[in-house]
Amino acid sequence: MRASKNVLVWIIALGIVGCLVSFSSEAQSAEAAFFKGKVLTFIVPYSPGGGYDAYVRMISPYLEKHTGSTVVVKNVPGGGTLTGTLQMYRSRPDGLTLSIVQLSALIARTLLGDNLGFELNKFNWLARVASENRLVVAAAKSEYRTIADMMKPSKQIKFSAAGVLSSDFNHIALVAEALNLNVRLITAFEGSNEQDLAVVRGDVDATLGSYSSKAKFIKSGDMFPIIQFGEGREKDISKIPLGTELPNLQPNAKALLAFNNQQAAFDRVLAAPPGIESSRLQFLREAVTKALNEPELIAMGLKQGRPIIPASAEAVDQAVRNDLQMPKAIQDLIKQAIHKHKG
Repeated sequence: MRASKNVLVWIIALGIVGCLVSFSSEAQSAEAAFFKGKVLTFIVPYSPGGGYDAYVRMISPYLEKHTGSTVVVKNVPGGGTLTGTLQMYRSRPDGLTLSIVQLSALIARTLLGDNLGFELNKFNWLARVASENRLVVAAAKSEYRTIADMMKPSKQIKFSAAGVLSSDFNHIALVAEALNLNVRLITAFEGSNEQDLAVVRGDVDATLGSYSSKAKFIKSGDMFPIIQFGEGREKDISKIPLGTELPNLQPNAKALLAFNNQQAAFDRVLAAPPGIESSRLQFLREAVTKALNEPELIAMGLKQGRPIIPASAEAVDQAVRNDLQMPKAIQDLIKQAIHKHKG
């Protein structure tokens, strides 16, 4: 009798699982049918040609493969990435608009209490694209070769940045505050291409940005790496210290530079607007995950010096929560440093 009951329990359990699988399969089929042949707008909050734009254009064919849609890349620069991000956030919640997001800039603006027109905890995160070190680099035409050179009392160091309160701007401000550098942030640039050209020409002394966007200039000798930020040293420039590894750092300085390290780990992420129906959001997340794990895409990223190092939507969400819930004393340090250089 006991055996008969056990068999009955297993039959019922298998039936429930079968129904769930069937429902999941049916929901997936319905969402696949929705996306098939539609236009999926992929917003880049920068002008064409920079690192974020390159990542999106690399990923788009694989996203097409896994959604069945036609992906159209739309560059919406301005506002230190806010213009394009806000356009994505306010778009129709039908799953047909997503954006690559410069998360570190949005975190800093949120900590500053700025009215951005959106709330980070309402974004639908899709995945992290890459974890990539960020570097302070100096122009070959400048007098700077090490961070010690920059820390000497001297004339003002001119840095190029994408815009006031952009990720680059904020990270430079925190470095300057932590190391007591005399800097001037020049923000008349739409993207990393323009920033880099200003460094190469010698119009500015230095800039800050991703390793992938600076590697070719370092290799050519047009830029010199000064310090880096991330989870660990980039292997190709392993002699260049992390900001937090510099000697004789005071606790407040170390906290500011540690924040830069944290932001480098989760900076290039993909997001969609709030309000997307759960089964459609799940389909889109799965499509993004499959795209980012395509061996051909990963190999292409390595070849181009733009590594694909994905993390889940849940990991992005947790990183955002951790940043927004950091101790108030650290938040105040970050605010003070950024406001000082914002003027």
